[in-house]
Amino acid sequence: MVAYIIDAIIVGVFNGIWIFGVTAAAGGSIQGAPAFPLFLIEALVAIGYFSYMWSSRGQTIGMMATNLEVIREDGSRLTMGQAIGRVFALALSFFILYIGVIMVAFTQRKQGLHDLICHTLVVHKS
Repeated sequence: MVAYIIDAIIVGVFNGIWIFGVTAAAGGSIQGAPAFPLFLIEALVAIGYFSYMWSSRGQTIGMMATNLEVIREDGSRLTMGQAIGRVFALALSFFILYIGVIMVAFTQRKQGLHDLICHTLVVHKS
């Protein structure tokens, strides 16, 4: 959970910076701007961050700080497609009142719904 909080702060700061830039470019206000495009760009930033980090390094910056890594059940690294799928599965875990995340406490291999869907594990990096 600490790793996710660190990553949420990183993504939030990045999104805040680009929204500030859009606001400055719009003359100091984005009132009246449609909210959906802003949400879509923020979501794409988060999807890009998590999927790139999981597929290229096996861990996000927050996971690096907490010495965790995401791997496939066979021990291999996630492909970009698998990482994107895991992002959407994680969103589903959050969407259903965090039940998919809470499942970690009750499964033998400490897998959440998103891990079960994507056949992944979060392990301590050796």
